[in-house]
Amino acid sequence: MKTIALIASLVLSSVAVAGLNPSSSWEEIKADFSVRESAAQVTFNAGQYSQIVSIMDVCYEASTNSMKTVNAVMLYDRVDNGDREIWVELGKKQLSTSRAYSKEYCVSGQESCHEWETVNYDYPLSTMVAVHQNDNQERHGGNLLFSKSFDVPNCK
Repeated sequence: MKTIALIASLVLSSVAVAGLNPSSSWEEIKADFSVRESAAQVTFNAGQYSQIVSIMDVCYEASTNSMKTVNAVMLYDRVDNGDREIWVELGKKQLSTSRAYSKEYCVSGQESCHEWETVNYDYPLSTMVAVHQNDNQERHGGNLLFSKSFDVPNCK
């Protein structure tokens, strides 16, 4: 019983430290640098390279069944400058990709794949997003504070 009470008090104190809770708006959560969101990602084909963007930074275009970046994103290219390759900014662009996508998985083979299977997916229009305490050390944040539903907005 003491263990359950201790865990409950730790969770409540973590949420209180951040000053946020599941009822907080996404604007409040995004503005608070003591927390970090861990959300699904959307992959855009950006020329030679792919650009990965948080689902929280995209909108849905129903007329084309596509996902678009809300804001233009910086695109980069790798350039060989003689002794090493460097990344060069190409400029900003709003990206778009189909909501439907597929992935290939190896279903037969150990050393090398003998058989592949293609699985079709749709990017979600609603998803749960984990909100972590930002400890500035881990990629996805520190302790999980809470999860909150996020709905991808329609594009304007």
